[in-house]
Amino acid sequence: MAEIDRTILERECAVLCNYLIEQQPTIYVVNKYLDGVEAKKLTGPHLDRFEKILAEISLRAPRFIKTIDTYSRLFNSNSPFRKRLILLLAVLESSSPTHVYLDSVAVQNNRVFYFRFAKQGVVFFLNLLFALIFLLPVHFLFKVFLKGK
Repeated sequence: MAEIDRTILERECAVLCNYLIEQQPTIYVVNKYLDGVEAKKLTGPHLDRFEKILAEISLRAPRFIKTIDTYSRLFNSNSPFRKRLILLLAVLESSSPTHVYLDSVAVQNNRVFYFRFAKQGVVFFLNLLFALIFLLPVHFLFKVFLKGK
């Protein structure tokens, strides 16, 4: 793996960790993430331009990762970006101390649970709307007119 790719992927790992668990990754997590990305060939020149744009947006504007994640889940579930996100989640789930954050139950009050559940639904809907307005047309443009170049 080239040094520049490694630096970008380390930064991506940190940004995605912040999105998933609101913490910085440990060295172990970063190394396992890099190993997994390389083993599964989830980055490199073979990716289409839309995938490169998603990765660039996630690094430059991390607040849009939830929108990218929503879009990728519903309309592009085999995307390398989504696969890298799932890979990182698996690494976090299986490593200490981050597994505690993912495996713990934070709410014991039903009202609080339902409020948070409803709030997450609204956030999901707004991200979906944003993705449909901005990402779907761009993806369509690259797939149909530019043939993914």
